[in-house]
Amino acid sequence: MRNIRFRVGLITGGWLVAAAAWVLWRPGPTNYAERCRNATVHGRWLELASQSKAWSEAKPQEAQAWLYRAQAAEQQQDFAAANMYLSNVPPDSQFGIRALEARIELQFGPLNQPLGAVESCQALLHSDPNSKLAHQRLIFFFAFTLQRQKLISQIRDAIARRCEPREAYTYLFLADSLLLSNAGSQNARWLQSDPASELFSVAQAVQIAETLQGQIPRDDPDIFAKVKESIERRDRTLEELLMRYPNNLELLAYFLRQAVERGDVNRVTDLLASAPHSAEFDHRFWRYRGWLMQSHEDLAEAKAAYQQALKQHPMDSGTRHLLAGLVRRQGDLVEAGRLEQLVVRANHLRRLLQQEDTVRSVSPQTLKDLAGYAADCGDRLVADSLHAQLQRFDRTKGPMR
Repeated sequence: MRNIRFRVGLITGGWLVAAAAWVLWRPGPTNYAERCRNATVHGRWLELASQSKAWSEAKPQEAQAWLYRAQAAEQQQDFAAANMYLSNVPPDSQFGIRALEARIELQFGPLNQPLGAVESCQALLHSDPNSKLAHQRLIFFFAFTLQRQKLISQIRDAIARRCEPREAYTYLFLADSLLLSNAGSQNARWLQSDPASELFSVAQAVQIAETLQGQIPRDDPDIFAKVKESIERRDRTLEELLMRYPNNLELLAYFLRQAVERGDVNRVTDLLASAPHSAEFDHRFWRYRGWLMQSHEDLAEAKAAYQQALKQHPMDSGTRHLLAGLVRRQGDLVEAGRLEQLVVRANHLRRLLQQEDTVRSVSPQTLKDLAGYAADCGDRLVADSLHAQLQRFDRTKGPMR
């Protein structure tokens, strides 16, 4: 998809001004709440810093003292201090959720601490399993870092809780091939925060390799040769990464797809044998296991593997295409035809979605087609939720949630 932006914002005064409305004035010589509120309303940040510091030292268990102190630090561009102060807000307090939300924005934003932000998202979901912010940020993070199994799981959990962003349906459908236009630059930025990171190194390398593969111009021999050379160079880099990180699912899946396309049975066998236990929960590895079993003429095992892949990701058209070929060999032409029709519909939807400038510009008709496809794939969770959103859209003619 083109021009998809990963938007994160800084803390703004709004959330804390709103929080101030909860403060009841209480007379006394140390009425820090009133002083902090006045300093906030009038933008006197040095005064706010002084008063909130005194308050937090006098009553370290007071959540609002730390919130005010964090806002004062943020207004003075001291984002690290703001994050530290927010971490002192008890997660089970009245303002615990707001503090976690603010930390997520800081960590994904100016602090460039993406892994810390993920931990904050998970903490927020522990406090509020229906947090739309946490679900959205995790979905974006898994999409940008090409953690495709985690992406699918997070989206399905968000849909089940009615907390999904609109783009979640497109991400889910395109999960195997999803490449966001600015993911490379975003991973490069995140890599700066942790130069030794396996996650960001692999994501950046796979992103570049898959983008190059999509740019091969078959009708121009000169450009084809140059792009092919770049791909081969990138593959050598990925091979080096695989030697360094032999259990990395995305690297294994990348080379498995290549080996299947070449029909390299030995390579597929070796890669599957080296896959970690977590591959059991990734539909792609069941698809490749099915392909391997089918190449050995073990059609029963192959079919079982394909069915397991579709159980984990019902809209997986790649597996459905392989399954169609298998059942045709078994003589079930009606079922083979039904499966291939679903594959044709999936290919059409994929072309439509990949032509969109942004996921938010996808037309209601395309989303209706996607909902129908999900229903015919037996994915009732996705189909029912998307149909419900589209019905609300038809009634209001406004944006989907």
